[in-house]
Amino acid sequence: MIFFDDSRIQNLVNAYLENPPKIQYENVPFPNLPKDKVVGLVTIKPQNKTSHFKKGIYTIPMGNIFVRRGSNTVPVEEEIEKNFQNTETVIGIENNSRNNIEYTLDGVIDFMNFRHKDMSPKYKVFKELFVICWAGVPKKSRDKTFLSRVDIELINEQIKLFYSAQDVVTITFDEDSFTIIEYVPLGFKRQNKFLSIRKTNHPFSR
Repeated sequence: MIFFDDSRIQNLVNAYLENPPKIQYENVPFPNLPKDKVVGLVTIKPQNKTSHFKKGIYTIPMGNIFVRRGSNTVPVEEEIEKNFQNTETVIGIENNSRNNIEYTLDGVIDFMNFRHKDMSPKYKVFKELFVICWAGVPKKSRDKTFLSRVDIELINEQIKLFYSAQDVVTITFDEDSFTIIEYVPLGFKRQNKFLSIRKTNHPFSR
């Protein structure tokens, strides 16, 4: 399953558009979809000013403005007034999704009590919306605890944030983000040492 980072999409939009709109991406699961399949919902939030290209990109010259008409995107010669919002459509998609408390609880129970019951499973709720479960085999080295055979999932969106049967990681979090640091074990004079090779931070906002 693919997970798109909102910040990367927003940075791309900001780089090419004057008066860029705010972009939000989320995975929306539905009951009749196969497991690990979701609908990707991109929300472009409205604003008062018209967005236009501040630099050229491929065949689109600087200054161009586009409008969506039905299933087509067409250029316009002058600024247009915002006259359509798909708020009702978005609300309908979200209301018919299975991203509800019952499905989330079922996912947490399955992760904790069945799939990883022997691997010290844990969970954390962020912003009252996002639930992360993780499990791994703990190994203490000096004053730090490392995890191996790690599985980390964003349960309410069916996203596997990390999975490895070999890598060693540490996990830290606060109220706004969840951080994974990957390590390579180094054997030197019979001492267990670990070298960090990658840090991944997952921020959460409403």
